[in-house]
Amino acid sequence: MTQINMEKKKTTNKKLLESLVPDPVSRKFLEGLIDTLPNIVALLDDERKLVYSNRAMDEALGEQDLETVFNLRPGEIFQCVHAHRTPGGCGTSEACEFCGAMRAMQRSRSEETTTSSNYRIFSSVNGKSKAYNFRFTSAPVRHEGNFFYLVTLEDTSEQNRKTELERIFFHDLMNALGSLHGVISLIRERDHPDPVHMEILEATYNSLFDSISEQKQYSLAESGQLSVRKEEIHTRDLLIEVTLPFSGNSTYRSAVEVEETIAEMTIVSDPALLGRVLTNMVKNALEASAPGNPVRIGTGLSGKNIRFWVHNQGMIPREVQQQIFERSFSTKGKGRGLGTFSMKLIGETYLGGKVDFSSDAENGTIFMIDLPMHP
Repeated sequence: MTQINMEKKKTTNKKLLESLVPDPVSRKFLEGLIDTLPNIVALLDDERKLVYSNRAMDEALGEQDLETVFNLRPGEIFQCVHAHRTPGGCGTSEACEFCGAMRAMQRSRSEETTTSSNYRIFSSVNGKSKAYNFRFTSAPVRHEGNFFYLVTLEDTSEQNRKTELERIFFHDLMNALGSLHGVISLIRERDHPDPVHMEILEATYNSLFDSISEQKQYSLAESGQLSVRKEEIHTRDLLIEVTLPFSGNSTYRSAVEVEETIAEMTIVSDPALLGRVLTNMVKNALEASAPGNPVRIGTGLSGKNIRFWVHNQGMIPREVQQQIFERSFSTKGKGRGLGTFSMKLIGETYLGGKVDFSSDAENGTIFMIDLPMHP
């Protein structure tokens, strides 16, 4: 690229910015403000060619000079392998029909709305391959009869890697647990298996399986991918299923009792997810209970809702109550805090209920979830 052409592009961009923001003080402030943003912010013209970008674009391009990419389209800027397969460049090959950036811009223009999409690029620079993962957002802008795309690109590479690693992690762990369960079954078939060893193995297996399943649900719930499978549930049957794993469990110093008088009925919900919410309520109650003080679980009617509740005799300190549903807050030490957070996330976002609690010195602590009887 010649120096004359580069200066011409600089002049064009400068005139465009001057027309968009005539006041020089305001223009300087706006440019400085946009440069501080961590995500790429760019202005593309009617042909999707770059006319302005912030400093984050320069950082994303690495050794490539930002001045050399003006008047180029997104695929050409990041040197997408499909950008030069046809004479028309970026946006004209068959693969471009499935491009997230193209789809976001087309929709934002046709519907006059801000649109986001995942934008994945596989580029090749000097024989070296590189993959980009962006969250591409496009907003339509009109100025003096001209059309522009105001776009932002958020780098999601790290997030995508984390998601993939989690998927592999859970898959491998579940396979290992399957093998452990198979060993337990083989030992049981022997004539004289040691009952103490069997109890230890089974307890270890159950604990690992429960922890992994729980963490997998949290990850899926936070990413919006958790599946809800609703079916008919009888309230007493569910309460018994929730309490069974705690019967005779030496980990806890208190017992779990099902309230004698409960609202017995059949409701429609996801038994696995609702069971998870109640199990976390029971675990929290047991951990907060003094030895010998039982934890009670039951159901009752609350207006048009069915209420599931778990009670213990302890009281949560006032300062703790103010932070109880925060994601990373816990009174149990560093690295904990997903229990109450997951109750709220799963109970409200996926089950359509309302999760709450009350705690005072006179009545102890009650965690509850209200679900519509006729969802």
